[in-house]
Amino acid sequence: MPYINPKIKNILFDADGTLLEVENPYLVIAKKLGCTNEIKLLINQYLDKKLSYLELVKKETNIFINKYREKYKNHPKVFDIEKLLPNAIVKNGVTKILNYLNKKKVNIYVISSGFMYMVQNLSNYGIKNSNIFANTLLYDIKQNFQSIKINVSGEKIQIIKKLINEKNINIKETIYIGDNVWDKHVIEYILKIGGKTGLVVNSKVNKSFKYTRLSDKNLYKLPNLSYIIHII
Repeated sequence: MPYINPKIKNILFDADGTLLEVENPYLVIAKKLGCTNEIKLLINQYLDKKLSYLELVKKETNIFINKYREKYKNHPKVFDIEKLLPNAIVKNGVTKILNYLNKKKVNIYVISSGFMYMVQNLSNYGIKNSNIFANTLLYDIKQNFQSIKINVSGEKIQIIKKLINEKNINIKETIYIGDNVWDKHVIEYILKIGGKTGLVVNSKVNKSFKYTRLSDKNLYKLPNLSYIIHII
């Protein structure tokens, strides 16, 4: 596999399914609350562009609250939703990869439309706290779970624009690494504006992701995450 570019200075990682073992934390919550089919239906409506990301998250939140009330007979409070999330286990080889990137002084960013609660500990692997972006669970003054604050949308394009403007990232010195259909829009956007992307292709990837539509000389399909070491 050819080297991408010795001048790569920034790497933007998706988290769920890319750095972390969990593929979709929303579906983990849904399974524990007994509403998997309802949440999958909403996700498909979003992917089919029948719902905006804001609408998706609002509907998911309402279902979670209602199902939690049905199951536990009270409103979810601080840490009740967090307790439904899986342990944030990094994938095999991630520690080695992040150490490698840190030694090469590559700026590492994490962009997740999952939960900050799950990705914040990635700072233990040499990633700056200020370089980790994800959504947060919000509670009212009585500690009742209210909503999910969207810091990173499903498309992730707004956060990419923010990084370019606020952190002066040169997109031509940047590569984004993702692993499934949720990364389709951000991959297409980064390729369009001159960046590079890597797609980790494995058996867990959402089969509806049409890779053939993303043919571009700056799109690298990686057999696994460890191949980053061979291309940067």
